[in-house]
Amino acid sequence: METPAKAEKAYVPYLDYLRVMATIAVVMIHVSAQNWGNVPVMSSEWIIFNIYNRAAQWAVPMFLMISGALMLDPGRPMPVKKLYRVNILRILAAFFFWSALYALDAYWVDRDWRGAVVLFIGGNYHMWFLFMILGFYLLTPAYRKIVESAEILAYFLIVMFTVTLLLPSVSSFLQYINLPHTATVLPPLITDLSLTRMGFLPAYTFYYFLGSYLAQWDVGKRGRRISYLLGIAAYFFTLLVSFYHEAKTGEDSVPLDFGMMEAMMCMALFLFAKYDLPAAHSGHYKGVKALSVCSFGVYLSHVFVITKLRDWANINTLTFLPVLSIPILVITVFLIAFLISWTLHQIPVLKKYVV
Repeated sequence: METPAKAEKAYVPYLDYLRVMATIAVVMIHVSAQNWGNVPVMSSEWIIFNIYNRAAQWAVPMFLMISGALMLDPGRPMPVKKLYRVNILRILAAFFFWSALYALDAYWVDRDWRGAVVLFIGGNYHMWFLFMILGFYLLTPAYRKIVESAEILAYFLIVMFTVTLLLPSVSSFLQYINLPHTATVLPPLITDLSLTRMGFLPAYTFYYFLGSYLAQWDVGKRGRRISYLLGIAAYFFTLLVSFYHEAKTGEDSVPLDFGMMEAMMCMALFLFAKYDLPAAHSGHYKGVKALSVCSFGVYLSHVFVITKLRDWANINTLTFLPVLSIPILVITVFLIAFLISWTLHQIPVLKKYVV
């Protein structure tokens, strides 16, 4: 790492690229998982589902890195009053608006008002992210004190990475390859780490601060190239271990913590967007910015689109070859959800609070 980059108060173009990439990746996760459990393990369809799904697992951590880069930026004032009136209010309004829509749709389909009420209170399955990001916003005033010191931030990241990602991943891997005595020694350790993380918040907190750190500091070409290689290697390692385990056991899951692999992929993509994607003045960026503005609405509406394509048009990942159906469905779902979000953006109140 070199010296801290100058605090950026203006718009940050590379975060728009990352926001669009992460939104597309979330759509890919949910599309590729649509029929994952309905096909035999290690069948050609299952392999394709796995390849696409594993390639997008960095999406949610990346959203947190983007939020951290913005919310923890020392160059961006973040008074508590603004935090509550703008950021937190928007999350709450978006949750109740979209939760009501998903609940009404569920009631329309099933005529089960109790189930609809439960869905309204808890939100649809993908809306868990709103609860999590709300928690981060509530803690942001305290978190900003940590990033005021570059030394404390670096120390915090190192300890957080070690406790919430490195130790659990290494312990899980050692247990997975079944070294002597690991069957008796490691399970209690892994349980303790997963339950308590030695007094730390969950691993997602690491990503919130990592986004701030990578946004503020410049990384040289050599460091970026190493990060890119590690990110690519992490994806293929995750994929190969998944294939090996599931071919050997026939189980559609891997008892292995891939948290460290996801972190490597996130760091590589963040640095790639920051240093190697077109700048704000390029023609490509104008389209990306338009997509980025609507990305929150795309995230919230895309599950509805996936469901209705399946139920109304009988279109899903098994309609034709998954190697083609997944990317086609991802593009289709993203564009329809973008149209929904763009339409809602034309209504001032909805634009301000729910998309």
